Amino acid sequence: MQITLRQRLEQFSHLNQTRLFDFLEQQAGTLTDKTKLLVSALGMLPLSRLIAPTRSWKGRPSKDRQALAAAFVAKAVLGLQTTRQLLDRLQADRTLRYLCGWNSAEAVPHESTFSRAFGDDMD
Repeated sequence: MQITLRQRLEQFSHLNQTRLFDFLEQQAGTLTDKTKLLVSALGMLPLSRLIAPTRSWKGRPSKDRQALAAAFVAKAVLGLQTTRQLLDRLQADRTLRYLCGWNSAEAVPHESTFSRAFGDDMD
């Protein structure tokens, strides 16, 4: 029996995600179905090409905009209604922080930073 290209790609994707999830669980801890969905979504979004990691302007350094964007994706995937709910979850969930790009609860920006994160792009 010969398999189609689509079936072959599905097999590759399944194997790749299985290995990725195993690696991430070793690094970040247990992944729930929702965090696996988040990993898949972040894998499909080229955030590094869409969002510059930092601004090169003088003055106070900007927070990592890619991590902020990943957190907003997490907010949607996890079905969180408010940024406050997202921040509470980021403070409590080490795995979610790791997936978004922060190594510690102290590294997660203040709520006001989330509110202003992409406001300058709207002008």
